Amino acid sequence: MFQVVRDRRIPSLLFTMGLLVSPAWADAMHETQRLNPAGASASAVFGLALGLDGGLAAVGAPSDDLDGDPVGSVRIFELASGHWSEQASLRPPAGEWITGFGRSLAVSGQAVAVASTGGTSNGASGAAFVYRIGDAGWELSTRLFPTDPDAQHFFARSIDLSGDAVVVGSHRVTGMGTETGLAIVYREGESGWGVEAALEASDGTHSDAFGSAVGISGDLIVVGAPSAIGLNGGEGAAYVFRRDGAAWHEEAKLIASDGGWGDRFGEAVAIDGDVIAIGAPYDDDLASNAGAAYLFHDADGAWMQSAKVYSSNPQADGRFGLSVDIEGGLAIVGTTYGSANGISAGEACVYRLKGTDWLDEAVLHASDGQPYDSLGIVSLSGETALVGAPYADGDEMNIGAAYIFDLGETCVGDLDGSGDVGIDDVLQLIGAFGTADPAADLDGDGVVGIDDLLGVLGVFGQAC
Repeated sequence: MFQVVRDRRIPSLLFTMGLLVSPAWADAMHETQRLNPAGASASAVFGLALGLDGGLAAVGAPSDDLDGDPVGSVRIFELASGHWSEQASLRPPAGEWITGFGRSLAVSGQAVAVASTGGTSNGASGAAFVYRIGDAGWELSTRLFPTDPDAQHFFARSIDLSGDAVVVGSHRVTGMGTETGLAIVYREGESGWGVEAALEASDGTHSDAFGSAVGISGDLIVVGAPSAIGLNGGEGAAYVFRRDGAAWHEEAKLIASDGGWGDRFGEAVAIDGDVIAIGAPYDDDLASNAGAAYLFHDADGAWMQSAKVYSSNPQADGRFGLSVDIEGGLAIVGTTYGSANGISAGEACVYRLKGTDWLDEAVLHASDGQPYDSLGIVSLSGETALVGAPYADGDEMNIGAAYIFDLGETCVGDLDGSGDVGIDDVLQLIGAFGTADPAADLDGDGVVGIDDLLGVLGVFGQAC
C-alpha cells in the first residue's frame, strides 16, 4: 500500500556541536530562471496556463492585448546552452476574432495544443488549435471543431496532448443531461485530423462539469468532473478511459475515499502511465477550502488511491490542488491563493515516490515573489518544473511570469559517488582540507573546513 510520508524534505536532521547537519540525500531543488513575455500588455496574465516537454516550454497569456482586444497569446521558449529564451509568439489564425487564446494548453514533442475559452468570430465560446514547428517556424497544423454545433458554445475548457492525439474537455456541453459535459478525442492520421471518440461519464448527471480538466498518456485518458456525485454527494469525481484498438471505453470512476461535499475533486487532473494526480482545492481537512490532492495507481486493472497530500503551509481558502502534474515518480501541486510569502503569493509543493512512499520533498517559491502573484500553475518534464505566476508584475502590472526549477537530487557527503557515505568519503574530504574543492565544500563557504568534515561525519553510514 502506498502512503504519504509528511515532512520528509529534510529527514533525520542532526545537530552536531551546535551545527545543523544535512541528511545523506537532500534535494537540490532551486529556481534557475524567470521567464518573461517580450512586449506583452499589462494584465496579460502570462503563466495562467503552461506546458513543458524536454527543452520546449509554452506559456499562455490569455489576456494579452492585440489592437485593443484581449485576444491572448502563447509564448514559446526553447532551452539552449542551459538558458531558456523566447522563440515565438503564437496568436489565433489571421482573420479570426478570438479572445482568451492560451487559457489552456499542452506540449508534446514539437507540438503545442492551445485552447481558447473566450468568444470567437462565429459567435461561439471556445476554440482549439494544434501548432507544430515547421521549416518556416511555428505553423498552425489544425483547428479542432466540436462534434456537435451546439457544443461550440462551451467548447475547450481544457486540453491535453500526447503524441498524435488531443483530448478537449467541454464542461458545460449537453451530454447525458443538461450541461453534463463531454471530452472529445482527436487523432492525426494520414489524411489529417479527425474525431476518434466523444467521451461521456456513464453515470453523468446535470451540471457534473465533466471535462473541466483532462489528461492523456498514451492509451489512457482521465477526465475531471468536479461537481459529480461521489460517496458523500457532490464532492467530485474523475473518470478513466482506456483505448482498445480504435475504441475508447470507460475503465473506472475515481472518487476520494474521504471526500466531502464541495471539495471539487477533479478540478485538476494529470496522468503519467499508470499514475494519476487529482486536485481537490476545496477540501476542508486542515482548514476551510485549504485543499488537497490525491494520487492513484493502476493495480492490475483496478485503480487504487495511493496517497492524499496537503500543502506544507495549509491556509483557509488556500485552494491547494488547483493545478497538478505528475511524471516519472515526481508529483507537483500548486496553491495559487496561499503562501508563507504573503497573501496569494503562491507556492508549489513537490513529492517524490521512493519505494512505496510519496515523500513531501520541497516547497517552491519564486525568488522575487510578491503578494498576489498567484504562483502555482504547474507543469513537469523530467527533473524540471515550470511554474506560472500569472499576476506577477514585470514591465507591466499583472503581466505575469513563469519560473523554471531544477528538481534534481544530490547526495550530501557521497564524494566518491558510491551511493553511500563511508570512510573513503571522509578520507577524500580530509585530503581536500583547506582547499576550495567544490565537491568537498559542502556548506558552500568557499573552503573545505571543519564544518564540511562534521557534515560528512553526521551522515556517515547513510545510503543515498
